[in-house]
Amino acid sequence: ETLWTTDKLYLVTKAQAEQNLGLLNVVKLRDESDDKTRQVKFQCDSQSLDILIKGQTLQLQMGESIYQLAQEEAASGVKYVSQEGLVSFWNKDNVAMLKIADNSWNHCTQVNDDKLEVLPLDAKGFSPDWQLSAGYDRFIMTWDEGKKQAVLSQPRLIISETGFTVTGHSDTRTINVVAEDKLCRDSHSAHLYPYNVKVKLDSHTFEGCGGQTKRLLQGKPWTVIALNNKSIINFTKVSMSFGPEGLLSGSASCNHYSTAYEFEEQLDIKTVITTRKLCDVALMNQEKDFLDVLTDVESIDFDENNDLVMTTADGRTLTARR
Repeated sequence: ETLWTTDKLYLVTKAQAEQNLGLLNVVKLRDESDDKTRQVKFQCDSQSLDILIKGQTLQLQMGESIYQLAQEEAASGVKYVSQEGLVSFWNKDNVAMLKIADNSWNHCTQVNDDKLEVLPLDAKGFSPDWQLSAGYDRFIMTWDEGKKQAVLSQPRLIISETGFTVTGHSDTRTINVVAEDKLCRDSHSAHLYPYNVKVKLDSHTFEGCGGQTKRLLQGKPWTVIALNNKSIINFTKVSMSFGPEGLLSGSASCNHYSTAYEFEEQLDIKTVITTRKLCDVALMNQEKDFLDVLTDVESIDFDENNDLVMTTADGRTLTARR
């Protein structure tokens, strides 16, 4: 709420029910929003920005670096500059530009947690061949063996119970991308993806798979039910929790463990660190077997029960479910 006041004082007598003061000149006294801190997120290519705005000051965080900026006059939009002038941030509506010393990001887009959760989205399909890259600020769609391409802007995201929809447009084209949260197996490579994707570009319709395979592992923790097709010991806990930042942790039977993981063409689990508690021989043997398999795992699949099956290059397996 904005508060206003007259630019001078007027004498008003209580004896009169009404009093004509003529034309009043008013000025803004205070905008209550100046006292509030506003938090927004921007994505500048692969860089994420966390921004706090209060009045005419702005705090910008990129990674572990934090910058304090103050508002300066701008021809349009809003501009903030650091005291030494090495950092500047310009913003208008949902777009922004950032400069830090000699590094510039000219295409920053305001995002929310939903967009950060599902975008960017890469998808592809066959018959006909096509590829889609849906980012925070635009779509790039290629098809007909790369001979045709469409670039569309202003992605609009709608989250649903079964997945999400992203729409966009240019002056002459429209695109609608529906990603269903359902396991999708590439018919050519047998590679697994988290989304069934359907793209409608003008009158063209394309179907295929999309998303990062590691999303199939992330979310709720997995409980390991078998090692090398042999059930784990009753009333023992072996678990895996794949975090979005590439961290894997859980219970190995006796001890807790943690490690890092990557998933590009295959799953790569790094060296494991565990606590150093001692349990009975059976539990310690099971723990060793689990960690030996886990650190050698390369591929994943899902069986007819929708259980996760992780396999090493030499055929050892662990099976887990949610």
